Amino acid sequence: MNGDKERIPSQIDRILAVLESGGTLTALDALEDFGCSRLASRITDLKRRGVPVASRMVQRRNRYGRLCRVAEYYMEC
Repeated sequence: MNGDKERIPSQIDRILAVLESGGTLTALDALEDFGCSRLASRITDLKRRGVPVASRMVQRRNRYGRLCRVAEYYMEC
């Protein structure tokens, strides 16, 4: 095998890139964008690494049009 093979970014790498760029993520965003079904666990992993991730509860419409509250993660300044 060739050692020049480019590394594929992990879910944590991609989540961190979004947060570092000023973006926000909900569990549905992470599932759709990265195939990550356990965003809260990945956020815990980042926090253990010392990354200042915070969350707030926001309202979103579900697939039936009803308002529901979900956690939205973002990077603290």
